[in-house]
Order: sequence, then C-alpha cells, then structure tokens
Amino acid sequence: MNRIQVILAIDTNNLPENFQQILKHEQEILADWKEKGILEHLFLT
Repeated sequence: MNRIQVILAIDTNNLPENFQQILKHEQEILADWKEKGILEHLFLT
C-alpha cells in the first residue's frame, strides 16, 4: 500500500472566509486516511 506524507502551507494573511469549515472537513478526511493507513504524516507550515 502507498503511504502519503502531506506538506501544507497556509498564507495566514489571505484566508478564505469559510476557512474554519474547510479546516474541519480537511481534519475529517485526514483522520480517515490515517485510520486506513494511507496518510503517514501531515506537516503544516
């Protein structure tokens, strides 16, 4: 099985209005990927 490492960079000076919704949805997807063994690491900068 392939394992993925994600590097995510966020421009905190230019966030969309619905950023909190996006973040919540992203966290749900990442939790699912971790549970399935797809995602190994997430790096946020």
